[in-house]
Amino acid sequence: MKSFGRIDILVNNAGLTWGAPTLQYPLDKWEKVINVNLRAVFLLCKDVANIMVKQGRGKIINITSVSVFAEPRRDECRIAYNASKGAINASPWISL
Repeated sequence: MKSFGRIDILVNNAGLTWGAPTLQYPLDKWEKVINVNLRAVFLLCKDVANIMVKQGRGKIINITSVSVFAEPRRDECRIAYNASKGAINASPWISL
């Protein structure tokens, strides 16, 4: 906003993962993946959408992953990644 005075588009494309079987998945790794892949998307969408509403327009694109459709037994080592990307797919984001 300081440099250009407006925000026309936001693309959330960050993705972080950590591999471990579900029953041994460390909580600190779960929180790190969720914070980068889901919490950051929520916070950016919220802040930028407020600016876009005031501007009267803008676009937000959230990129997730085909791994949200993965077979659970084959892909259990990426449980936090899949959960974070699946949550984005299931969320009703603002469309401007």
